[in-house]
Amino acid sequence: MSPATTPFEPGTIARFVEAGWWQAQSFSADVRAVAAGDRADADAYLTREGALSWRDYDAAADELAVALRAIGLPAASFVGVLLPDGPLTHIAYLAVERAGLTIVGIGPRSGRHEIRHLLAATQAPVLVTVAEIRGADQRELFAQLAEELPALAVHVCVGLPAVDGCYRAVYIDGGGTDAPSAAPARGPNEVFMVNATSGTTGLPKCVQHTQNRWRRFAQHAIEAGELDRDDVLMSALPSPFGFGLWSAHFLPVLLAAPTVLLLRWDADEALALMNRHHVTVFAGVTTQLMMLLDRIEAGVPAPAGLRAVFTGGESVPFERAKRFEELTGAAVLQFYGSNESGALCCTTVRDDQERRLRTAGRILPEMHVELVDPETGRAVTDAGQVGQPTCWGPLMTPGYLADEHANTLLFDERGRVRMPDLATLSTDGYLTVAGRVADIIIRGGMNISAAEVEEALLGHPVVELAAVVAAPHPTFGEQVAAFVQLRRGTTLTLPELQEHLAQQGMAKHTWPEQLYVLDTMPRNTGEKIAKGELRQMLTGSAGQAT
Repeated sequence: MSPATTPFEPGTIARFVEAGWWQAQSFSADVRAVAAGDRADADAYLTREGALSWRDYDAAADELAVALRAIGLPAASFVGVLLPDGPLTHIAYLAVERAGLTIVGIGPRSGRHEIRHLLAATQAPVLVTVAEIRGADQRELFAQLAEELPALAVHVCVGLPAVDGCYRAVYIDGGGTDAPSAAPARGPNEVFMVNATSGTTGLPKCVQHTQNRWRRFAQHAIEAGELDRDDVLMSALPSPFGFGLWSAHFLPVLLAAPTVLLLRWDADEALALMNRHHVTVFAGVTTQLMMLLDRIEAGVPAPAGLRAVFTGGESVPFERAKRFEELTGAAVLQFYGSNESGALCCTTVRDDQERRLRTAGRILPEMHVELVDPETGRAVTDAGQVGQPTCWGPLMTPGYLADEHANTLLFDERGRVRMPDLATLSTDGYLTVAGRVADIIIRGGMNISAAEVEEALLGHPVVELAAVVAAPHPTFGEQVAAFVQLRRGTTLTLPELQEHLAQQGMAKHTWPEQLYVLDTMPRNTGEKIAKGELRQMLTGSAGQAT
């Protein structure tokens, strides 16, 4: 299986390059230029354990790329990368790109269910891990997966970053070849990565990514925050996903600026590292921002030099964001977009507080954003009228990997990306999100497919019918609430249900945190489960919550 190329025609690509939105050279060349320049020995990445220079980042990626080439894979073959968030992840991404291969980005908190699905969907022959993640033996995981997936043949195990920034060892189980690959490094318009996204039906989809779409996204961040090479960045986001990609993989290279990374999220540690390294720009989901605010209000020292925060992934509460700005002096900024669309709009340090915190910002002209009626597809032209955002431009994905049905849902007949939300657009071009079309729950910035969780619930032997909806949560914004109808004469508790999902390999953040057992599941006129009634029950007393 091979990834797609860019969805744009050569003439369109040339216009993107001429406009300065895209570049002709690869991201790998960008890193090389920084590593050979006046900042070669400056810090590229910083963690609690130590620092990695630009020179060492470049050299470590070369060393791993040689090991990957020695496996002898055909050009563009998929390589699963399952690593803790930290410098080693970015070394591995760069190494896979330089080896002429394609990254399958897998988050370190992914459940076995999702890991297996991504490797199966891409037919990846190689998995790159460390020896252990969160206490789980990754060699054992590889052995189990290799038994189930015929294509998976080689395990590349790399050591955790040492204080000097280099990984300690590379272990390859599966051997190499006498004919190393000579494939060229991935180009800026080729798919260099696929990652997972939660759609409205079934298992996660494999979203394809070009370098140029995320490099352009990072350029917008520079413009929105008025960033420069004197800034010190911190990204607290999972590396394989859009927000983590532009904030921790692409943006640091464009600025040649140091970036502080957390191997695991902890608000107190984040604040301590911000003050130790004089962080000026923070990137994290809204839940993380609210956790930082809680700790600052509890007396933990606020970051003295912070001037800009990029947040999103869920709605930003106005009063709490305003309070964060008051206590830190930083401007809270946000992009509106998705893994598939890239950014449609953004707020900037030049916007007043009302616009920064109550809207998703001004439309990016290059993304040709249009609101449409979700039922008819006709354009919504009146200011303030609610519509479904659609877009077309240089930040969008080439589409889902080998999934024609999902692509017909993602793109309309004109090739525009459909967003899963409802929004309004003001006369001066500011977009405000007004609701949601798709059946997705957003917990702490993580998209959870309601359909995927429901499918797993129906696998429990006593569950006859199941539905999940979003329930409000004071910290995470939303959490999963499960409604079930049981087989006659059976019972089910929330811990029992969670244990079932654990055995199914479902990631912990997808587990229901509320359970309602109903005698009869409500139905609408089309005989579908009436989720509107279930949402109303969350504020009432119907059913049995456990």
